[in-house]
Amino acid sequence: MGREFFQRQTYRETWSSDPVGATAVLGSGFGFPVATPDDVSVNAPFGDSLVAYKFGDNPTGVMIIGPHRVAGLDRSLVDYPYIVETANEPPMRPIVASATVVLSDDFDSVLEWVRSKGFRHRLDDATPHLRSRRLWIGWGPEKSDPWYQPQHDAGIKLEFVQPAPPGDAKSAEDSAPFRMKTVQASSDVVRFEASMYLAPELRGPVASLSEAFEWEPARSWSAPGADFVEFSFVNSDSATIQFVAPTTTDGTVGRHLGEWGAGPYLQRLVCRDLDAREEQLRKSGVRFSRAEAIDGSGRPALIAEGGTDFFGAFEFVAEDAGPA
Repeated sequence: MGREFFQRQTYRETWSSDPVGATAVLGSGFGFPVATPDDVSVNAPFGDSLVAYKFGDNPTGVMIIGPHRVAGLDRSLVDYPYIVETANEPPMRPIVASATVVLSDDFDSVLEWVRSKGFRHRLDDATPHLRSRRLWIGWGPEKSDPWYQPQHDAGIKLEFVQPAPPGDAKSAEDSAPFRMKTVQASSDVVRFEASMYLAPELRGPVASLSEAFEWEPARSWSAPGADFVEFSFVNSDSATIQFVAPTTTDGTVGRHLGEWGAGPYLQRLVCRDLDAREEQLRKSGVRFSRAEAIDGSGRPALIAEGGTDFFGAFEFVAEDAGPA
């Protein structure tokens, strides 16, 4: 299979029992715009609502998805909210990382590969409400089995999506399997650079993705307190996926792994004005620290933690230098 089937990471999908409330958390604490009811896209047939943030022209965004609260909706008839809520309880914080959404230009080959390997998966076929198919790795095919198993995708919860039909995709966000609105994130955020997955060691995740999808790391390196491996996409502007393992228990990565466990708990965003971002975080009361970037690049960075709202943190790094 290989990297050529991973076109780009389109969204870091995040689950919330209250999508608009989640945007208020991100707005008051982390400087994201707060969504209005007009910003919410509703997929009533699937029982969910969503808010999607984009960062300039960067092809990777952040999607907040949650149950659609409408009178008369029988939630026992809809799968996705039930499955994600069930898999993440207990306990469920207000915001929970739920999927790595990957666009694949050769969706049929990906599906054939997954089926031939006998991987646990779930497929949503196109319908009048779903413009193109989507394929979840590690999830059972039926609502009666709503549990995720990480052995084939190293816990990153891959969700492959098929490109929108020809003539139906006019912009990057239109490549999503359903029509949705997007909110432009704060102007000082230039791009979404990487989704970072905390791991106790790196051999397991690398072996899992290599054996399952023949997807090999683009690079590996060491930084103070941590080792890294990075998986890249065909689209070089896409946010990458990085697995990060601590080499010491008293460093930033070691402390967070001990506090949160393994998982997709660090998201790196590149900012134009880090000083202004620091002032905003200070006023908001969010717990944060200023240091060099975790990746060892030497860039100034702020790590703003989710506290009681979510396990994890945003790492805001300065724009003025390249990655490690």
